[in-house]
Amino acid sequence: SFDEKKSRQIYHINVTGTDTILKVALKHKKRVVFVSTASTIGSPQKQPHIIDENTAFSFEQKNPYTHSKHIAEQHLSQYIKKGLDAVIVNPSTVYGRGDIHGTGALLYGLMEKYPIFIAPSGGCSVVAVHDVVAGIIAALDKGIAGERYLLTAENITFHRLFTILRKLIKRSTLPVLIAPQFTGLIGVKAIH
Repeated sequence: SFDEKKSRQIYHINVTGTDTILKVALKHKKRVVFVSTASTIGSPQKQPHIIDENTAFSFEQKNPYTHSKHIAEQHLSQYIKKGLDAVIVNPSTVYGRGDIHGTGALLYGLMEKYPIFIAPSGGCSVVAVHDVVAGIIAALDKGIAGERYLLTAENITFHRLFTILRKLIKRSTLPVLIAPQFTGLIGVKAIH
């Protein structure tokens, strides 16, 4: 959840819950693949740019989910220093069959509800759920302890993403317009 009202529960699950698992894994010498989020890697501050595993995290405009995952990653780093064999995978926005609670489901619901859809300017990085699963398995089998791996497939504009999604929900005539940048920023905040 990205809901500020659920912050306490989010931090409890993502930070305290992760710490509990890491303690057990260290004690029993088990390998860990921590599934985080690409949002913990960084975000463009002024000009859009492509991020990679080395982009610095920024606390600006982050929700409790992203912030809690960032804290969990920091705790994981401490466990790695103690000898835990662990890697981090950072999926970008995940889409795929059976997505009933994620970003896809949210957008599908909005697109089915409204007669017109406004795409903010800019874009995002997306990845199919089966590619994320393959990335997690590869990290488990071949990942180097202490490293992180960005799991993504394609950078696309919001307009293109929404155009693809409207076909999936069989509303190919749904108009998808591109909003001016200042309006798009308001729309992005509303969706998150």
